[in-house]
Amino acid sequence: MKKIPKTKKIFILANSDLFFKQHIYCIFDKYIYSTKIYLISSKNNSFNSNSKNIKNIPILISRFPSSKDIFSIMSYIILRLKIRPDISLSFTPKGGLINAITYLFPGKTVHYFTGQRWATFKGLRLFLFKFLDLIIIKLADKIYADSFSQSNFLSKTLKVKKPSVIHYGSLSGVDFNLFNPNLTMLSDLKIDQIEKKRFQVFTDFINFKKRSKNNTLFGYVGRINKDKGVDLMIKTFKKHLEKFPLDRLVMIGPIEISKNYFSELIANNNSILHLDFTFHPNYYYPYFNILLLPSLREGFGSVLIEAGACGVPAISTKIPGPIDFITHMKNGILIKKNSRSELESALELASKDKNLIKKLGLNAYKKVKEKYSREIISKKFFEEFNII
Repeated sequence: MKKIPKTKKIFILANSDLFFKQHIYCIFDKYIYSTKIYLISSKNNSFNSNSKNIKNIPILISRFPSSKDIFSIMSYIILRLKIRPDISLSFTPKGGLINAITYLFPGKTVHYFTGQRWATFKGLRLFLFKFLDLIIIKLADKIYADSFSQSNFLSKTLKVKKPSVIHYGSLSGVDFNLFNPNLTMLSDLKIDQIEKKRFQVFTDFINFKKRSKNNTLFGYVGRINKDKGVDLMIKTFKKHLEKFPLDRLVMIGPIEISKNYFSELIANNNSILHLDFTFHPNYYYPYFNILLLPSLREGFGSVLIEAGACGVPAISTKIPGPIDFITHMKNGILIKKNSRSELESALELASKDKNLIKKLGLNAYKKVKEKYSREIISKKFFEEFNII
């Protein structure tokens, strides 16, 4: 694609309002620009910014295939005709497909991959979802990915040109004012009562004031689903407790698997705590000794650099995304995907060798500070799309 002239109007489309809250709003926060930014999703979410040039536009759009998709496509066509953006930038699979299908209408069509749902699929389902991503790639004017390994994976698997990667990868980087090694105390919190209660449950569980130096606090932050390897993680940790009964596991995130199944997984175990989704994971990371991310698929793995900014290393699977950040035994630990034995060994190593974990955490911190500042990544994003 030729260099895009100064962008006057840009659409940003995604089917998930949560995706906007976690990854998009923060790119534009605290910055002033004249480009008109139209954030298009399933809900009209308010967003406080220094700029008056951001507008939220809700349209009917669902995450999964639906008969309503035709209305989503028609709504987006109308918006492209009416507002005539310079760039139509999409995220998420459904957002990308709607963007690609409407490529003939005003605005350069650009899609940004942040992971492949089909990475764990098989058979006809795998073929169909790969085909849909191929359609997006073929119809778009330009394609991006949020990690180099994901870009390589897409190029090799779909036999296409490598998607571009901005800076070192990561869509929104890390805000060091929020994510840092400093411990947050309950008395420091100036937030809603729900979050205070959640944090109180957390500190009571880990028994911070009386916490033994011999125990290890493992943390998990993210969606509770099988693609994240959560069931394997819980089963392996329960086995780990036979050798290290003082260790604890805290899981933070929304449940996306059967609640009955999840309840059975953690039933009658006082060493595992689940907390619902929070917009303030930075309060919890510094208390962890090590983060767990045994995913079967990832785009980049934002939690890795969030934890790293807090001096916390990670045990993660050796898959596209995490391998961009983690160098095995230097700033984290990489394990084979779906390997209970390797995860078990990594958990044991983390519990036995505290000095090693501190060293890995320090190196993770240094790498995040060097490469993944939100301020720099936001600037690179603005430059890439000529937002002024």
